[in-house]
Amino acid sequence: MVGLYFNKRRALATGIAMCGSGIGGFIFSPLSEFLIELYGWKGTSLIMSGILLNGVIFGGMLRPLKIQVETYENDEKNSEIETFIKPSNGNQKDKGIFNSVQCLKKPKMKESENTYKSMDDIQSIKPSFKSFSGSIEKLVSREQKEKLNDELDNEKDTPEKEGSNRFKFFIRNHIDFSLLLDPAFELYGLCCFLCMIGFFIPFTCSVDDAITKGITKSDASLLISVIGISNVVSRITSGWLSDQIWVDCLTINVIALIIGGVATMLIPISHSFWSLSICSALFGMGIAVFVSSRSVIMVELLGLDKLTSAFGFVTMFQGISSFFGAPIAGSLFDSNGNYTASFILAGATLVSAGIFCIPLRKLSELSKKKIKVTSEYDIGIPPSKTEPYMSC
Repeated sequence: MVGLYFNKRRALATGIAMCGSGIGGFIFSPLSEFLIELYGWKGTSLIMSGILLNGVIFGGMLRPLKIQVETYENDEKNSEIETFIKPSNGNQKDKGIFNSVQCLKKPKMKESENTYKSMDDIQSIKPSFKSFSGSIEKLVSREQKEKLNDELDNEKDTPEKEGSNRFKFFIRNHIDFSLLLDPAFELYGLCCFLCMIGFFIPFTCSVDDAITKGITKSDASLLISVIGISNVVSRITSGWLSDQIWVDCLTINVIALIIGGVATMLIPISHSFWSLSICSALFGMGIAVFVSSRSVIMVELLGLDKLTSAFGFVTMFQGISSFFGAPIAGSLFDSNGNYTASFILAGATLVSAGIFCIPLRKLSELSKKKIKVTSEYDIGIPPSKTEPYMSC
């Protein structure tokens, strides 16, 4: 949602908005331990549920931004010019030297006047994402408008299919299934899928693993707070860096995922509180950069007009993979009696996600070049010699 309302500072805005999870991880880890000692796990669950319900109130305060349209008029440069062509209503057959011009008319044409304006007043009305203050979903292209008009005509002709047509129109215009055929999006979806497999394993296993290594329960719970602090700082920092012209957000994402994955795989050989804290902080940094740079990467690879559909598909991929991560880690613990294999799995998935992100830009460029050349063939323009037709 933040990605739709921000353009110039999208990464920074996303990082700030996503800081809530890091702050929550920092606060609720020791708070939950305190509440469990006072009220037990049942009372703690009720209190946590009440806190979460406040999200409904804050969510209800979110409202779509209104479109602000600015109009400019310059009457000084406009002037009326007399012509030798007389106004016509379409039923009059005039004679004269301009007879051939007046024959080029449509039947039942209404009487009109000719007004000529200066070329300086003819301004471009192409919508700009930078000046548009509303949701990007509201920016409908000309082709989509034509589809909308056709759909409305069909609904008028067949009112019994009104509900079905509206549903089909919504699906067709809000979910871009062509993304599933884009190689760059397919690879990035795989990266997100792998990343979320190992995303929650350190959150669920770090405390128990630290306790088995002789660290006190109170200190072990602080490891989650360390992840939260690192998460907050890294999300804001990576968001700011991704908005800078001299920074490559894809490169930052790759480096962060690889570092976070390696740090996660080092947790089994870390036995002191401080070494575990360093590994936890690096893991929190890696996932923070990944989360805050998703929208920026998708806009760079696919374009702003496909952000909504792309983010929806990526969220679906992440939801599916996160469902399997923690259960797999638990089964590995049951099989081996320790969390070594679980942390290695989590780190390996993060490192793999970072490595798979490396060729993303190249795939995106090849895909865009193919689309450009294909469109030139469609309109009858031969492709340039410097941009040969490429199939990928």
